[in-house]
Amino acid sequence: MRDFDAEFREFAAAFAEPLTRLGYLLLATDASQRDEDQARAQHRTTRALARVRRRWRDVTSGSPESLAIESLLTRLPRVAVEANAVIPPPGAVENDEDEDDALLDVAWRAWTTLVPRERVPLIFADIETASRQLRGLELPESFGSRRRLRRLDDAARLKFREGVVRDAFATKTLGTCAPEQLDQRIGALLSRALSRNALAIEASIDAFPQAIALASRLRRRVSMLVAAGTAVVVALTAVGVSTSRHSSKASTADVAASAHSGAPPSAFLANNDEQVVDWPTRGELQRDTGLLSSLRATFVADHPDAIGDVQVLLATDTSSFRLAYLTAHSPQGDIEAWYFGPIGSTKLKEGSFTDAGRLQHSSVVAAALSDPAGHSVLVVIGPPETTEVLLSQDNPANVSDASFSPITQDGGVVVRDVSKQSLSSLSMKLFEGQQLGWNRPVPVIQLGQPDLPPITVERGNPNPTLLARALQIEAAWARGGELSAGGQAVVLWGGGDGAGEQLLVVRVRTLHLADLVILVWSNGDGEYLMEPDLPDYPVGMAYPTKTGARVAVLTPPVVTKAVLLEDGVVTGSQPVGATGFASLQVNRPYPDLGMRSFTVRLYDAAGHQVSELPVPPQV
Repeated sequence: MRDFDAEFREFAAAFAEPLTRLGYLLLATDASQRDEDQARAQHRTTRALARVRRRWRDVTSGSPESLAIESLLTRLPRVAVEANAVIPPPGAVENDEDEDDALLDVAWRAWTTLVPRERVPLIFADIETASRQLRGLELPESFGSRRRLRRLDDAARLKFREGVVRDAFATKTLGTCAPEQLDQRIGALLSRALSRNALAIEASIDAFPQAIALASRLRRRVSMLVAAGTAVVVALTAVGVSTSRHSSKASTADVAASAHSGAPPSAFLANNDEQVVDWPTRGELQRDTGLLSSLRATFVADHPDAIGDVQVLLATDTSSFRLAYLTAHSPQGDIEAWYFGPIGSTKLKEGSFTDAGRLQHSSVVAAALSDPAGHSVLVVIGPPETTEVLLSQDNPANVSDASFSPITQDGGVVVRDVSKQSLSSLSMKLFEGQQLGWNRPVPVIQLGQPDLPPITVERGNPNPTLLARALQIEAAWARGGELSAGGQAVVLWGGGDGAGEQLLVVRVRTLHLADLVILVWSNGDGEYLMEPDLPDYPVGMAYPTKTGARVAVLTPPVVTKAVLLEDGVVTGSQPVGATGFASLQVNRPYPDLGMRSFTVRLYDAAGHQVSELPVPPQV
């Protein structure tokens, strides 16, 4: 009998290093950020290897290296990664060797101004600049059509060239080249700069344990959030589902994505006038011709390989933001994209898309969508003949028919604010007459997130750096055996505390052991244990800041005010925000935050006390 873990361990040990060097070239900012960029590359490598492990039975007869690269390229940011420091232009040089190094520095700075997706075709033009072990591997076809790649390659080369010649030192040094030799010299500089910087990082990592743990989490999350055959988040994200390929290419390796039911994905060429699905435009903005025209133009600019009619299936204002859903054919499959922006705006931006799905008249698009401010809405787009939509807010593992109740729908469309609800607990049924068209949990989509791993976000806008740290903490607990009963990580809340601090709260739900709650902030983190059957909210945690300690509270929907008690004395209160979050300043001095306990009282709009909770939480 084959030992799949042993086979994968051997592959991961051999391929993790070249994959990490490739990831570093894709994500690097500048030399001063090398350690941080290296950590990000290693994290992305682990995620890519986890996806390979999940499909190991299928890929061992093919090329696991190609699948790993395809996974590494999913959900690449469409904006340049910001660095905390800028390397100044080189000064005077004393010899040819110094001059050569200075030119390589200029080339690297020009490289780091490129968006990660722009870097891809330049790297794959000479893949050995990342690592000789990648020799012979080609850019996956799933990354984009030939036309898109040509345009991306031309634009990236021009942008890189401009970045080099904009430098006064480089202009002076390269000015001696004949015009026809300048591009050749700049291309050679690029190759050497990439090779030098790829070799400069520590890329030897033991990715096997983390990849196995992450693959297990992905498998659990997929089985819980999506039915078999659905296309998923990136491949992070999908019809109804994807989580922001604001950067990404959908693939069956990521989570909760395709939110629509229907035929399995297929790639095909459509007639120029062919629609994806015979649905009309719906939503309260369906007659806003200016908005619809702007949406179609933006969609075509975002997806130049779109074929045929660009359909706007939904255009509406939610309680917090404007939202639209567009689709068109492409060689890879149907492109299905969510666009969002401020209420009243005609210039919406893409927050999430997939191009591996296939819509039919009987399909259902459904998702719980959250904007970067933490506002969340349940959106359903079903056939116009839809007769009833039922919603359950119970845990999907315990959901029963009695927990479902009807919600208002208009011709198959539902738009409902769920900002203060647990998004991971939403399940839905949709009927066309007596025909059941949907019966499953509702996928969660974070609109506009740059680079989040596949994880359910219930509230707020998680910071990707903090989330990566939280998942590293979770992995350390799992390696120690504390989470051996199996755990599923969920972001309970992420965002700013109003005092300049970014926070992230992650709960790792286990089967029988105490659940792990991880609080991460800019300069620290803390872990707490909770009884496994307690609800997610309310919960409170203390954390230090530069201006003093604070207590963070996450509350149920009915709570409007939180009051802090220190040693039984009320010392402050704060209103609870739209996402159920409040942060209270600790006023009494003390030597050690870890030795103190607090109490928080929660009140509803009528001033009635709803509950009282200890901080930190008790097991």
